[in-house]
Amino acid sequence: MGRSEVNRFEEHRSEGLARQRANEHDAALAAFDLAHRQAPDESSKTLVSINKAFSLIQLGEIGAPEVKALPSIVLRRQNDEHVAQAAYWLALRFRTEGNIERARSYAAIALESSAVAGREDWRVPALNELANLEMLDSEFEAASAHYRELLAITPEENLFQRYFLLQNLGYTEIVGGNPKAGIPLLHEAIALARGEEAEGWVAESYVDLCLGYLDIGEPATAVRWGMLGLESTSEDRLLRNAHYLLGEANVHLGNYEKAEEHFDHLCSWYPEFPQLKNLLYALDLRKVINWKL
Repeated sequence: MGRSEVNRFEEHRSEGLARQRANEHDAALAAFDLAHRQAPDESSKTLVSINKAFSLIQLGEIGAPEVKALPSIVLRRQNDEHVAQAAYWLALRFRTEGNIERARSYAAIALESSAVAGREDWRVPALNELANLEMLDSEFEAASAHYRELLAITPEENLFQRYFLLQNLGYTEIVGGNPKAGIPLLHEAIALARGEEAEGWVAESYVDLCLGYLDIGEPATAVRWGMLGLESTSEDRLLRNAHYLLGEANVHLGNYEKAEEHFDHLCSWYPEFPQLKNLLYALDLRKVINWKL
């Protein structure tokens, strides 16, 4: 195949990647199909099929041949760059399906293969994905270690990424049994967001601070942060978390009327469990809830 055909392959593949970044996955698939037809060798065909698989996953086309081929690409381990990308897309796929354990295994493979291939640009997102999955799987010590590593290599000017790393690290420290280490990290995350006039990011941090202050025996401060979280979000998960924690904090303060109000709000999400409120008063569920699910 001549240089012109190789150039066309690269042009079409680059177009597909650009369309992916713009979340234009149908257009990306069309570009990748053109690239596949111009591919100069089998390795290039495999690469563009891996690229195509991501758009198919995003479109819910889990049964497509390119998606089904990803596990065999990982299993064969013929090309570390191919393995790194295929494993990363599989981690994303299984996380969206709620299969956290399987997603973690593929994220670990993506991280290892990226390092072997010498691709730092792939290692960083694989490490971040693995940390997030470990957090979701309640492996908080491992998640914290990964978030700290990521913070150390994330440029100061990358404020968006640093906010989420600080937020996640603060949370994993709190739920991992070290709230006095986690609370300052959450305050740092909030200060960063406020400094950039991006307070829309921080409802998660407010609710996590409510948990942290409740854990160190400061329920009045917990109420203050929990109310900020409640007022800053419309996301169901955060609303449920905030109402539960505010109910707990008010119980500790002896404000049973306020506790009842928050527990009633929480119970409204679970009408099929009429005895839930009695359970909330009887048990402290903070240590058995994964607040990110």
